[in-house]
Amino acid sequence: LVAAPPDRTFQALSAAYATLNIPITDINPQARTLGNTAFRTRRRIGDVPTMRALDCGGDSGMPNAETYQLTLTIQSKVVPSDAGGSVILTTVEGTGRNATTSASSDVRCASLGALEKRIGELVKKTLTGD
Repeated sequence: LVAAPPDRTFQALSAAYATLNIPITDINPQARTLGNTAFRTRRRIGDVPTMRALDCGGDSGMPNAETYQLTLTIQSKVVPSDAGGSVILTTVEGTGRNATTSASSDVRCASLGALEKRIGELVKKTLTGD
């Protein structure tokens, strides 16, 4: 929940993606949606370690999200809140592949919520000027 109108929140959401180095490949200003359906990364998403953001299983005590090549879909939408202000809805999902072996099978990665939380924090920081 953000104490700002949806249009201002949507602008701040775009800035949050830029701060996290997530290129926006899909955007619909009328629907207030944006995201990236094929974001490729390893180890970090901006300042968020991938092992805090995603669960892709693990090998030898090391989370796969930390070592795998990840392909993610990150989508956010801003909707008006009934209480005033806006709500930011973000989904993160994807797959990981071991970059050091010839294994060609992808592993499904589930979100742990850290990236969604960080996007919300960055939006609030932009809106409040902190």
